[in-house]
Amino acid sequence: MAKTTLRRIAFTACAALGAAALLAAPAAPATLPILPGLAPILTPLLSPLLPPPPPAPAPTPAPADPVPAPAPTTTETTPAPSSSSTPAPPATSPAPTPPASADPPPSLVQALFPACGSAVHPFAQFGDRNGYYGFPNNGFEDGLAGWRVSGASVVGGNEPWYVNGPGDSSLSLGAHGAAASPLVCINLLDPGWRMFARANGANGPLHAQVVFYGLTGNITGVLNVAALQPSKYGSWEPSVTIRSLLALPLLTKYAQLQVQSGATRGTWQIDDVFVDPWANRG
Repeated sequence: MAKTTLRRIAFTACAALGAAALLAAPAAPATLPILPGLAPILTPLLSPLLPPPPPAPAPTPAPADPVPAPAPTTTETTPAPSSSSTPAPPATSPAPTPPASADPPPSLVQALFPACGSAVHPFAQFGDRNGYYGFPNNGFEDGLAGWRVSGASVVGGNEPWYVNGPGDSSLSLGAHGAAASPLVCINLLDPGWRMFARANGANGPLHAQVVFYGLTGNITGVLNVAALQPSKYGSWEPSVTIRSLLALPLLTKYAQLQVQSGATRGTWQIDDVFVDPWANRG
């Protein structure tokens, strides 16, 4: 009987060691499926001898959903509250700007009364405060530029008041000499002309007239005839005004002063010719 007991103990020990080896293997499951009949008996006996099972691995967290990009926001500026008790009127849309257009056609007033030049007052010291305007080379400081002459020439000697600025020239007309000014701007009220003149032993008058021209250069009228008598111009004097109110022919664009000596001897001198467009009268 002792032998039988020893055999049982040896058998049990061998079985226990084999079971422990199997249970200690990391790949072996805890329920010992290869010894299904011994598991109920050996598990309670060998549990104190076995190492603790490794902890279960932590579950891998699921990937988080991507965070959407924030939507763009519009910053609104809140106006500061007004200190006034009266509420501000609601904002209104600006009036639409009309499209740019070509310059409007000149008005009837502009057509009839064009601006012919800057007004000056060259005869104010003689009691004539009307506005006049000069034109290029009206004092003959540039020789005969712009003028047409016959029997006339530019000579030294300026009118002594220098109303046209510094200068030392004038136009001398011999016997039956003639001269025509450049074409000048005019308006409906018919320009008046005035100048300085001197008779140097002339025995006849100096005739002056204004000739009017249309858009095509055609003559539309000859008016404003005057005659300067040598007895009144023994020295430099402002001439009479050569004018004829409201005598301007229709469709007239330019005017020209023409002078001619009626003397058979002696000379006439003229200087600093000005135009009075009547619109400048004060």
